[in-house]
Amino acid sequence: MINLTDKNIAKELHKKEMFNRDTKEDFDLSLLNKIFNIKHFLIYNFQNYDYQYNIGLLLTFPDLFIHLNTKDWIYIIEKNSQRERRNITDYRLLNEYGNFSDLIFLSRYLCIDSIDLVFREAINITVKDRLYIKAFFSKFEYLLSISESELESDLMDFYCISLNELLKYRDLLLENGFNKKKSQY
Repeated sequence: MINLTDKNIAKELHKKEMFNRDTKEDFDLSLLNKIFNIKHFLIYNFQNYDYQYNIGLLLTFPDLFIHLNTKDWIYIIEKNSQRERRNITDYRLLNEYGNFSDLIFLSRYLCIDSIDLVFREAINITVKDRLYIKAFFSKFEYLLSISESELESDLMDFYCISLNELLKYRDLLLENGFNKKKSQY
């Protein structure tokens, strides 16, 4: 679980609106890892904020993930594995599923087979949690994909990372053992 220091720092950063797009130029994200563990910060966010906020956070501040390696992502997936159980047929609650942000981000934006990671790499996830993840994405499979043109348009219009930078990072993860999704760019 997240240690108290990292959790408190994450709360303080949010209170001070450190991750407001308007303040990005004034804040050096490379200092974050010196202050606290970025993996724990991401886990805290995934467990406490909705997935749209989390995806926006990652794409607006790529320094939060660009230095994470495959072991870091497996750690995040495993620590975030006890995902809150809800009725997955209720579409009105969909935005509240922030604790799936790690898997959505890896799959949708990096074309990494995140479901494969849950079943093949993340050994510290219970069978019950794996089945819940599988059931969730069976219902909301569209969250795992985006067209290249839609992604490129989103990145140009709203975020602070280019498609080429995302693909370069994805290729690094693929070189280090992750599997690419079969149906995406």
